[in-house]
Amino acid sequence: MHEAGIAQSIVDTVLKTVEDGRVKERILAVTVVVGAYQGIYPESLEMYFDAAKKGTSLSEARLDVKLRPAVARCEGCGVEEGIEAPILLCPACGGQRHLLSGDELYVESVETEDGQEDT
Repeated sequence: MHEAGIAQSIVDTVLKTVEDGRVKERILAVTVVVGAYQGIYPESLEMYFDAAKKGTSLSEARLDVKLRPAVARCEGCGVEEGIEAPILLCPACGGQRHLLSGDELYVESVETEDGQEDT
């Protein structure tokens, strides 16, 4: 259920770009990047985004979610691979792995009638 708070934060972030004057045209879409380790269900995030945007200048905007897989690199042997579970020990050498991607959560862009604006 933390998707509700995240959706509200996305709406607030985009509305701030409108208030700051960085986005002047009607907003058609908001693209967010979500890492696999965030534990976010895209369908739930979209549902809460639809609720949070009501009555705002985003009321007609859609939410596009880009899922980023979790990838880790071993300090010991340098192996880089996608990982499914939050186990950060390398199966090849037992060394410590560091997450390279998969914990992201950010607004990547805002699409407007006249093009796309980065946020």
